[in-house]
Amino acid sequence: MEEAEAEMENDEQRSALRLTEFINKFIIVNSTITKLIEEDRVTDLESYLRIRADARILEKMKDKLNNIKSINEVSADDLFILDFTDKITTEKEVTGSEADRFSNLVEKMFGKPIIAVVFDEMIKQWEADLQMDRAKKEDAFDAFNEAQTTYDRCVRLEKAGDATEEDLAEMRKLKEKLPKLEAAHSELQKAIGHRQDYIEAAEGMLRVYEGDESLAEVVGADVDVIKDNVEEVGLVVIDCMNRGKQWEELSEESKGLIVDFSNIFRKAAKMRSKEVVEAIGVAG
Repeated sequence: MEEAEAEMENDEQRSALRLTEFINKFIIVNSTITKLIEEDRVTDLESYLRIRADARILEKMKDKLNNIKSINEVSADDLFILDFTDKITTEKEVTGSEADRFSNLVEKMFGKPIIAVVFDEMIKQWEADLQMDRAKKEDAFDAFNEAQTTYDRCVRLEKAGDATEEDLAEMRKLKEKLPKLEAAHSELQKAIGHRQDYIEAAEGMLRVYEGDESLAEVVGADVDVIKDNVEEVGLVVIDCMNRGKQWEELSEESKGLIVDFSNIFRKAAKMRSKEVVEAIGVAG
């Protein structure tokens, strides 16, 4: 790119080349982050959330790139954010002042710390998925219950000698169908499992990322106690909600932490989930 720019005959050509270079770098950084998310090998909570935060930042930047016509529309802040994100994803060293500038720019972009934005979105998606699975479970139970009732009626008619050929055919059909309906209901019941507990526990993590003032609204003076345990709770929540780990696989200590956080943040989580339920209702 540098060699090509040296051969450009005018500013217009150089400007077009710089824009191409910027877009090219964006594509490379974005691809790197996408690959990191797909591989999902990160084992510490901060890095896990940081990668998703970077993806969210680039997603917002992509909206601008879709309508950009000239490199002059790319600000110094845009260039800095892309360069900084590149450094983070490739594990290059950054200075304290660079980190502060990045945090300030991103907070200005989103209105709150980016990790809080990302985690809020994750929790709301988990809640929306849970609500949909609960609805599916109710439908599955209704389907099983209806089939069982019809089957029982046919059995009674057969025993009484009053069953028609249609009743007997229906009974044979339902006898084969009932185990599948029951299994579908059981699978949904198992999938729902402890997800509500994880979502309520995750509310505590989100409060930590939103800041001490937000956290203190729920726990009062126990801010430091919650912050001391948030890393462990966070990894358990991520492992169970995003990586398929089962409640039965957790240690007793981890189960205890989830239950404690769930109890503490249940009311606050309920308020947040209300937004999701209302949004689903509007969408439906």
